[in-house]
This record gives sequence, structure tokens and C-alpha cells, in this order.
Amino acid sequence: MRLFKGKKGKRRNTLIPFLLGSILLHILILLLISSYPLYFHEVAKKDKPKLIEITEIPVPKEKETLPPKETKRLAERSHTAKEEKTKDEFTKLGNPMPPEIKPDQKQQAERTEKQKQLPQDKPKRKEVEKTSPQIASLPKDIKKPEEVPRPRETLERITKDKLFSLSPNQMPGNSTQSFLGSRDANKKEDTVDLSTTEFKYLSYFLKIKRQIEGVWNYPEISRLRGEQGELFLVFTIRKDGQLEDIKLINSSGYSRLDEEAIRAIKVASPFSPFPESWGLERLNIRAIFRYEIRYGWKVY
Repeated sequence: MRLFKGKKGKRRNTLIPFLLGSILLHILILLLISSYPLYFHEVAKKDKPKLIEITEIPVPKEKETLPPKETKRLAERSHTAKEEKTKDEFTKLGNPMPPEIKPDQKQQAERTEKQKQLPQDKPKRKEVEKTSPQIASLPKDIKKPEEVPRPRETLERITKDKLFSLSPNQMPGNSTQSFLGSRDANKKEDTVDLSTTEFKYLSYFLKIKRQIEGVWNYPEISRLRGEQGELFLVFTIRKDGQLEDIKLINSSGYSRLDEEAIRAIKVASPFSPFPESWGLERLNIRAIFRYEIRYGWKVY
């Protein structure tokens, strides 16, 4: 029995702490459950959006402007106002009386008005009528002078046989060139321009031109003084290329420029001998020397 009692006392001692622990757990659970709806309610309040009331104010409409009413003008006759009657005697004395118009004056005034109203074209018509007889009347039929036919000159028809059968004696006279430097076939002499494009003399004249331009200068004193001009001369070369003569035909107007051109030809000589195919003893070359301050100097 004692043993049985001792076992029951031990069981009671072990159940007490379990009971206390379970009570505490239940109390905690109750506290948590009671506090949870409060927290949820606060969170729900925070999450709710705030509503703002917006009131629409009506926009005032613009006043419709009606078109202006057309004012009907009264006729001039309807604007007749009644004559003002003065009550005071003082105003009656102030108004001057209109002057009396005599019947003679009325007639004169009517005449002057009628003259003004008449058109002013009538006197012009009279002047035209006066001048019209002065115009001479033209004859209706004008006879043209008869054209006398001119006699046609009868030209002889020249055939090919007659054209090539003309002898040199029938050609017009004075056909030979009488000026300086004319060609002479008998003396085996020829006169050519330095600027010629004849194939026979082209290469030979280019060499002569280069030799002259290599030693020809524009005088410095003439350049400073503004001296410029153009001269024309003829120089003669023999068959062996030696310079024979120089003749100044037209001066530039300045002796210094003329002398420089002549000096250049003398210094540039002797020139190359003539080709045997020419068959010439001497050659007259016409040359132009031009001096220009802006563009320099040129020979051709």
C-alpha cells in the first residue's frame, strides 16, 4: 500500500509543471489572437487610398455678339424741322433781314446760270470747222512715173579654153610689188614676216626668234619712266647666216627702245645657214618689237 501511495505522489508532482506550462501557452495564444485583429485593422486603414473630391466649375460661355442693327436713314425731306419761334424781342432784332431782290437782278442771275450750264464743246467745233477748209484735197488717181527699162549689159561668156588661154601680157599692169622687201626670183631673194606660218620657213624662224629673245631686254630706265611702244624693222640675212643689214621702218617713239631692239638682233647673229633646198642668196625678215610695261616685251 505504501508503495502504491508513493507512486501516486510522484505522478502528481510531475503533472503540475505541465499544467502550468499549458496554462501559460493558452494565455499567450489568447493574447496573440486578441492583438492580431487590431494590427490587421491598422494595416487595412493605411492601405486604403485617400479619396479627393473634385468639383467641376462650369466655364462661362462667351456672350454671342449680335450683328448691329441697320439704321434706316430717313430721307432728307423727312429731316425738316419746324421753324423755331423766338419768344424774346431781343433775338428778333439780332437776325438781319434778307436783302430784297429786284426782278431785273433775278433775270440776270438766271441768264448767267444758263450760260454756265451750256456745254463748252461748241466753240471747239467751230474752230475745227474753220480749220477744215485749209486741208488740201488729195487727188484720187496718182499716176506713177513709168520706169524706163535699163539696157542690160551684154557680157561675153568665157569658156574654160578662153580662161586658160589668156597670156600673161593681158593681165593688168603694175602687178609687181614696189615696196621694200619684195620677192625677187632673179636675184634669189625673198622677204618673209618673222611670224609666218609657212611650213618652208617655220622651223628656221623659230630658231631666229629664240636667239633674239635670249638677248633682248626691256631697258630699266624706260620701264621706270613708263616708256612703251611698238617698232617695225627689216633685217637681212645672207646665205651663210651672217647679218647683212638692219633698217628701222617705224620707230616706237623712244630711241632707247629702238636701239635695244637693233642691239638684240646684232648680238643674236650669226644665224644658221640656209638649207640648200631654198636656193636663196639672202632673206629679208620683217619683225615687230613691242614694249609693254604690264605684259613685258614681245617680238613677232
